[in-house]
Amino acid sequence: MAGAAHCSLQVKRLLLDPKFEGYKLSLEPLACYQLGLDAAVAEVKLRDDQYTLDHMRAFGMYNYLHLDSWYQDNVYYVDQFGRVMNLSVTLIVFNEELGSPFIIAHSVSFVKSDMHSVAVLLLRVEKDELDTKGSGFHITLEWVTIAEISKEDPLYYWQQTEDDVTVTVHIPQDITKDDIKNPNPEKENPPCNAQELEECDAFLEDSASLCRFDGDTLKVTHVINLGSNQYLFSVVVDPREMPCFCLRHDVDALLWQPHSDQPENMWEHIATFNALGYVQASKQDKKFMACAPDYSYAALCECLRRVFIYRQPTPLSTVLYNRKEGRQVGQVAKQLVTTLEASDPILGFQATSERLFVLTTKTLFLIKVNSGN
Repeated sequence: MAGAAHCSLQVKRLLLDPKFEGYKLSLEPLACYQLGLDAAVAEVKLRDDQYTLDHMRAFGMYNYLHLDSWYQDNVYYVDQFGRVMNLSVTLIVFNEELGSPFIIAHSVSFVKSDMHSVAVLLLRVEKDELDTKGSGFHITLEWVTIAEISKEDPLYYWQQTEDDVTVTVHIPQDITKDDIKNPNPEKENPPCNAQELEECDAFLEDSASLCRFDGDTLKVTHVINLGSNQYLFSVVVDPREMPCFCLRHDVDALLWQPHSDQPENMWEHIATFNALGYVQASKQDKKFMACAPDYSYAALCECLRRVFIYRQPTPLSTVLYNRKEGRQVGQVAKQLVTTLEASDPILGFQATSERLFVLTTKTLFLIKVNSGN
């Protein structure tokens, strides 16, 4: 990351509430609807040789329920017959074998030079021969761009004899021989030998950095050391923007919106969920976290049955009196708990401004959290 600018996240003090008193448990009933699935969700099972921490994080905690960011009444999942369910979806748009198993971390559709493209970020867990002290695996991110081409010119031509295969590739006119470097696979010395690392060189498991990659140079331009700011979850607030990410700051959880076109405001603090950082740390069985795109509430679910909802503070119709501190309380933040009528593990979890979608192996639950306008 040489040459990258080291910077920091700028917290908006006006979005913090130093006098937040905690959540009050509310017995307010929430309407919960359930839909039995025609076929079970296509759940990926890990093989015996894949039970590493990296595999569990990437695949074991995978969210099988997907939300349409533009029309948030629409959710999608894949069933055991390989069908994309729930609403009208057109398949067979693109089909390509991309190698080892992966999950799609993010994707974006765009038009550039009158060409429609889809950029997809693939996350894989791959074997690492140099990792002799750890799990033996490492995480890789692969950026794949799928472009709609207006004519079917082949990417390359090839011919074959009994001994040789010759491949001819057309390259852009502005590319020279000096720009092309096909690495020597027989090179003996790797760039780094894990066995030569000292203990102080090890990358701490609980440390993390936030990095910005330039799409043209594929270089890191900005780095933020997150330190104790634990990553909690990601959410699409505005489908025209990049996904937001939520970090723990002290006891709170702060939501950050990346802006790719605003270098002076690259990561904007847009919302705060009071005490959520502290609250989620106490939930040992938590599996997924999410928040409403309008920030009206945050929610988390456990591996089985229970869903916790944390509303933003709202004004009280009648003023309460805090006897301990001798002052009036004008607003309150409510915590609600819903227990699903299901014994199967929770596989998917998505939040909209009005409702929560919770997916188990055989049932899709809809929890009405807020009333629509």
